[in-house]
Amino acid sequence: MFINKRIVLIGIAALAIISFASCSKKDDVSNDELEKTESVAEEFSPSDTLSKMNVYDSEISVLDNLEEITEIGQIVKLGSYEQMNDGDMPEPIEWIVMDINDGKALLLSRYVLAAQPYSTVSAEVSWETSSVREWLNSEFLDTAFSENEKGRVQISPVNNTDDGGMNTADSVFLLSEKEAKNYFGTDDSRAAKATAYAAVSVYTLKGFTEDKELYNGNCRWWLRTPQNDETGLAKEVRAIGDILSKGQDVTNTDIGVRPAMWVSIK
Repeated sequence: MFINKRIVLIGIAALAIISFASCSKKDDVSNDELEKTESVAEEFSPSDTLSKMNVYDSEISVLDNLEEITEIGQIVKLGSYEQMNDGDMPEPIEWIVMDINDGKALLLSRYVLAAQPYSTVSAEVSWETSSVREWLNSEFLDTAFSENEKGRVQISPVNNTDDGGMNTADSVFLLSEKEAKNYFGTDDSRAAKATAYAAVSVYTLKGFTEDKELYNGNCRWWLRTPQNDETGLAKEVRAIGDILSKGQDVTNTDIGVRPAMWVSIK
């Protein structure tokens, strides 16, 4: 009887070790990094600066160097991308400083830079498997930044557990629904304008040209949060800056992209 009990106890202990090992290997990002990311996400609250400022105010000065960043709400240039749609040289990308933490800054593009489907396949999809994630971390990253600039962009842990997906490690990503609500405290501050290059796609493919005056030139932009209770949908910020409970078809090609990334500012 004593021997049988020992065998049972040993078996239980072995199962516990196997279970712990399998859980610890499920993500590409370390547990320490994820815990740090989750704690930062839980602590941030809507920024009064971002909620009250008009990021499209022509009076706002634009910083030329990342080292000049000192506070949330500043605008800084980094990289270049076609924006004027004139076939000439690509223009510098302007970024909003969304957060600052431990020598790094979270940047979000000031303008919607392009239109992309969340996924090229209308099926159950997550941020991890989305085509827009692949586009951001390959074509966009390589097109927008020089090798030196890429050196400032951090490969960051991206927490997707709240959205039912696997955590990822990305250089460039989209804000989640939770982040978009927390960083921007109001719909007005969340509303975004498109560059001339992006506007060709985000406005015209489904007749949004007529709505330009109504929405003051604003357009819709994707969030990385999928619609978990219905297959083939993902969340978006609408032209007026609100976020509906029901998402959009992931294959929609006229919704804009505002890249986000953590960069070193030291």
